[in-house]
Amino acid sequence: MTALPAGLKVTGACVADAQAITDLANAASQAEVGFAHLNLEDVLARLRRPGTDLSRDWALIWDQKLLVGAIEVSSFPPHDRIMLEGFVHGDAMGRGIGTCLLDRGLRRSEEVSVTHGLDPNEVNLQHWAWNAPTPALALLENFGFHAQRWFHHRVLDLTPGLVLTPPATIQDIEVRAFRLGVDERATFLADNAIFEDHWGFVPAPFDEWCAQVVDRDDFDPDFMLLAWDAGQVAGILLATPGHGVHLGEGSVDVLGVARPWRRRGIAAALLRRSFQRFQATGEQRVGLYVDSENPTGAVGLYEGAGMRIGDRSFIAYTRPLSG
Repeated sequence: MTALPAGLKVTGACVADAQAITDLANAASQAEVGFAHLNLEDVLARLRRPGTDLSRDWALIWDQKLLVGAIEVSSFPPHDRIMLEGFVHGDAMGRGIGTCLLDRGLRRSEEVSVTHGLDPNEVNLQHWAWNAPTPALALLENFGFHAQRWFHHRVLDLTPGLVLTPPATIQDIEVRAFRLGVDERATFLADNAIFEDHWGFVPAPFDEWCAQVVDRDDFDPDFMLLAWDAGQVAGILLATPGHGVHLGEGSVDVLGVARPWRRRGIAAALLRRSFQRFQATGEQRVGLYVDSENPTGAVGLYEGAGMRIGDRSFIAYTRPLSG
């Protein structure tokens, strides 16, 4: 294992570390691309994820009382795709912290594969990185990762006085807001069905889905829109006000339509309904990320809705666990 740089210590994580991890992640992205991208509720949801072993799935590196590095390792059944996400504080770069974190992440991934009886040759690792000339990209490549998929930022500016195109009415489709305590199971099942043919999608167990989506202090059911057809969820849009990469930017986090209902304009109707809600709450713009190779026509959908290309993108880096 790579030696820990002198003067630093490594620990597991606990829920009480959530604010320190949030501050670290945002200090890292500020240094790399000039903006903060994570909020406290994101981190709390990860730390409270069912089945997470905080002492082994997280590694935190401290310089005295300042958190200067962290990495999380996570996976869902069948555990053949393991996600790593690491951060290094902008003021602590060049000290070997990133190398130490990735080394620990790889070793934890090996433990996960052994625990679940998997052949390392059949397990793939994935790590997100901003598409910018940063040391993180070179470090990932040195560890055998390669760029696999690009996700581009799309933005609609909600300028004062902007008249939005109203959402179309679609025969037999009713769009309404999510109902807490009622719609969880139907939405979860639809979410899995909608995204099963999307790159990199791994269905989460129901309790994990609830923890990540609805059991959060910042979840606003008015910003989860469901398209219903005779008691079935045909489409989903999950958005978060004020949660984008810039202050005053609402975020569309999830948008999809189940295969039997595609090509009927449901996604466009959900998107335009969300624009109206964002405008009503005073957001300055709406942002989202789209897979550059999305197979369902999402790029054309966002262009047709007036969303311009934003100023950031990120990359999914992958490698086999076996190296």
